[in-house]
Amino acid sequence: MTLAAVALGFLAAEIDHGVREEGGNNRGPRIRKYAANIDPPMPEGLAWCAMAVQYAADEAAAVLEVANPLDAVRQEALVQSYFDLLHGDQVAPADAWPGDLVLYKFNGSATWNHIGLVARVPGRGDTFTALEGNTSDENEREGDAVARKRRELGKYPVCFIAWPSRVTE
Repeated sequence: MTLAAVALGFLAAEIDHGVREEGGNNRGPRIRKYAANIDPPMPEGLAWCAMAVQYAADEAAAVLEVANPLDAVRQEALVQSYFDLLHGDQVAPADAWPGDLVLYKFNGSATWNHIGLVARVPGRGDTFTALEGNTSDENEREGDAVARKRRELGKYPVCFIAWPSRVTE
């Protein structure tokens, strides 16, 4: 099993366990755990989509007893840092695999400001499914849960990045 598949499984388990914010925006026991896991550690209260992805990747790497290639990201809580390091591994939507990274630019942002893992790749249509933290059914980002999101290509800028370990496979 690949690191990407196991990371996807960890994020899916967070959804199955109903991980949500508790006690306010970007707060709660699980969000504190994500924040303590990243490098450099960050305080609770910040947007946590990248923290959830990094946590899932770290857990997967530990189970498989391999290095997590996402540990090379300079600021693990900052979505743009994932793009800065991995943009050379960008793939077309049709070439994305489950577990690959998917980054978004919402609200006219000049930088990538939301991240998740691809769960179902775009088929013949323009939709795909991603697992994401800090989202909800009502909002594109800045939600309160780890959730499955059905997304549309062309609605906002989207970037698919092949999982670093599969680039060399």
